Amino acid sequence: MMVSFIYDNGAVGSLYYSREIPSMLKGLRLSKLMGRKGVITFESNGVAMLVRGEGFPRIIFPGFRDIRGYQAMYRDFRESIEQNRQPQMSLERAIEDQLLMDQIYGSLIPDP
Repeated sequence: MMVSFIYDNGAVGSLYYSREIPSMLKGLRLSKLMGRKGVITFESNGVAMLVRGEGFPRIIFPGFRDIRGYQAMYRDFRESIEQNRQPQMSLERAIEDQLLMDQIYGSLIPDP
């Protein structure tokens, strides 16, 4: 699937996604963020990333500690209580994400 976006600020983006492409590394997959000033290539679970732009490329290994992101979500939730603010993830945000996915799937052209 390929999806193109135009963001509120006028930037454009695209997402290429398939579960059919075999993974050479037993489930580890690479993703990319590309911009005018550089490219970030990262293992989609967050194990490692390569940052290329101005200067020398950098390899960063965040590690396996929070591979599913739960610790980051719990930390944000705790900090939102301590700082009396909304958490970054909320039910409303999850619903917005799901509505966007519904809109994308609803726009697909059926096979003949």
